[in-house]
Amino acid sequence: MHDREYCFIRLQDADRRDQASLRSGIEQTTLPALAAAGMAPFGLWYGLFGIRANELILVTRGDRGSDALAVVDANKPAGARIVESHRLRPTVRPLTDAACTRGGIYVFRFFDVNSRDVEEIAELSRQAWESFENVDAYAAVPQALFCQADRGAERGIMLLLTWYDSLTSWQTSRQPAPAATAEALVPGKMDAALLKRMEWLCGTWVLQDGKKTTEEHWRPLQGTTILGSSHTYDETKTHFFEHLRITAMRGTIAYLALPGGAGGTAFMLKQLEDGVMVFENEKHDHPQRIRYERTPKGVTATISQLDGSRSMQFVFEKKQ
Repeated sequence: MHDREYCFIRLQDADRRDQASLRSGIEQTTLPALAAAGMAPFGLWYGLFGIRANELILVTRGDRGSDALAVVDANKPAGARIVESHRLRPTVRPLTDAACTRGGIYVFRFFDVNSRDVEEIAELSRQAWESFENVDAYAAVPQALFCQADRGAERGIMLLLTWYDSLTSWQTSRQPAPAATAEALVPGKMDAALLKRMEWLCGTWVLQDGKKTTEEHWRPLQGTTILGSSHTYDETKTHFFEHLRITAMRGTIAYLALPGGAGGTAFMLKQLEDGVMVFENEKHDHPQRIRYERTPKGVTATISQLDGSRSMQFVFEKKQ
């Protein structure tokens, strides 16, 4: 599949407030023009959230070097405009040329990455999918993991496209088992002021272990979420990465970890003191507890089981 090139195109019907006429115009005008140019749709989607009601997402597929954006721009429906586009290439998926026609929910997630790390991120994602796809609690299949076609710049994007059979499956894949929900672990309602007390974690923290470097970065509190990421690397490759967030969930605060960009695991707030926060999930195999403590030089993170066994400590210093 590496001889293929894909294009993500978000179109908007500026004259109308819904996507029905836009979809009809794309099917009648744009798709035949793509076919005549030797290209095909990988999928055409409307949004439940994240895009406007009068917008659609079209992802095209063609040979490397094909210019789907030019074809779509020249043959878009009257009144339509292109508001976002990305030229993409496949990594570990898709595995075939088949279009995304299966009924269900498709979730698009963009990631900002270092261009040199694309292959390592793709491989880590492939490994993570082995457990993400094979569960009884929900139905989900990653359809594609794309990287930016032009990787000449230091930073670029990747796009993960995942199919779920329903919104329920999507929600289940992002949350812990019922026994580990907020109601079970932390009684009472979430106080928004609690998140403000966690802002000391915001910043970039570095751990050096021989030739390996681990950086954990937490952005400032926005709304009811603190977004974070963790990245372990050396001069030659990425060894591990995960997306993190601390956010309001089900009346309390949760710490969500998404290793390799796969499905997330939620750890609910158990303890919050000045300079200390502890999150737990008794249903997770390992770790079951995540603890952060502020230190004079930085932050110490500790993971363990609930009984304190299998403890590992990560001593971070603030990045200068």
